[in-house]
Amino acid sequence: MAACCGVLFLSLAVGWVSSPSLIYPVHHSPPLRMTVPRRTRAALHPDLGLTGELFETPVKPSSQRATQNPALRALMLVRRLLLWPLRWTWDKFCRAVALEVEVHRRAHRPKHIYLIRHGQSLGNVDESLYSSIPDHAMEISDLGREQARAAGRFLGDRIGRKARVHCFASPYLRAGQTLVEILAGGGFDREKFTIREDPALREQEFGNFQDVDVIRRSKEQRRRYGRFWFRFDNGESGGGGPRGGAAPPP
Repeated sequence: MAACCGVLFLSLAVGWVSSPSLIYPVHHSPPLRMTVPRRTRAALHPDLGLTGELFETPVKPSSQRATQNPALRALMLVRRLLLWPLRWTWDKFCRAVALEVEVHRRAHRPKHIYLIRHGQSLGNVDESLYSSIPDHAMEISDLGREQARAAGRFLGDRIGRKARVHCFASPYLRAGQTLVEILAGGGFDREKFTIREDPALREQEFGNFQDVDVIRRSKEQRRRYGRFWFRFDNGESGGGGPRGGAAPPP
């Protein structure tokens, strides 16, 4: 009896690997039909002559021939019944894994997203400074520092000073100075406050050292041409920034 059981389960294992019909139902396809050429048909059946319908010999697939055997049909039924619990268990396992992955993703999503512009810069006070100071090196004013500290206090009250914060910052100097003042005003835990500098978060390029009169004429032309499409001399258009976009002008 033990030997018979061993042979039975061995055949199940071999059939499981080699036969896809154990997992998916057997589809009984119609019999294949082999068409014999006219000359061969005339040689096999000279009484028919060369006129009339072609002689067709049905050829049954091996899977259909096997299912006509009662013993093999019973064996296939037993294999399906034995594999059904495994298939059900596998489906439950996959559903449980998918649920855990979704729970993990939701748990690590940000609860709040805040967009903060830099504080008032010296260029916002006096635009002529852009003719001697690069745009990326423009500092914030005293009022801008107060604005940044106020933003830090607001964030600390809203999300908590011990909360874990992920910050994406612009590489511009005024943006970095604003972030420093936000940290000082909010009193955040530095170990839970991560900062990542992203070059995509930057101002639109209006040129190198910007002449005030030239920029004023260019902005007037931009109003007629289109804010998104107009390209500044030695600069870029509204769609010419990294990843296909740029920040709006100050």
